[in-house]
Amino acid sequence: DGRLIYSENYRFDAAGALIEITKPENLPVGAQILLSSYRLHFGDYYGFSVKLLYLVMGLALTWMVVSGVNIWFAKRRQRDLLNRLWAAVSWGLPLGFALSLAASTALSWSPTPLLWGSTLASLCAARFYRDETQMAQHLFYATATALGFALLAYNYQHWAYVASPAAMGMNSFIGGALLLTLLCRPRALPSEPR
Repeated sequence: DGRLIYSENYRFDAAGALIEITKPENLPVGAQILLSSYRLHFGDYYGFSVKLLYLVMGLALTWMVVSGVNIWFAKRRQRDLLNRLWAAVSWGLPLGFALSLAASTALSWSPTPLLWGSTLASLCAARFYRDETQMAQHLFYATATALGFALLAYNYQHWAYVASPAAMGMNSFIGGALLLTLLCRPRALPSEPR
């Protein structure tokens, strides 16, 4: 019917008898707006094209925020631990996602400890690096390697289905992440800040 309301609710008692049906169209307008936020949040309306639009807008917002912080760091007069911590966050999280994907694909490991463990390790490593650009480049190469490994591991495990739409979608996702990572290679900051 074109509305964004998420679902109807059915309540049953312990014996399985229906107690009540709550239809969103019978609720007050405020409750309908609240229920519609679920579908808005996940882009569950008007098909896959809206999900792709959400992806592009999310990546654009992330790119804008990271670029703005990078510009601010480039204009700072001092190079200190804060610069290296930012490099650890901005490249440690993508590394964490890539390692999680690779390990869960190849070894069926739980991705959550790898994500947070590698991010924490990146933050700890920031203390020992002297140059944030070198640290960012090391994390960049590790991220690209992990994504390449994830792509190989996925195709190895699902070789019989490599031409299926699901496998091609997953290959496109991992390959796109690898391409995006390669396009975002960290550059050296100016040696003499203004």
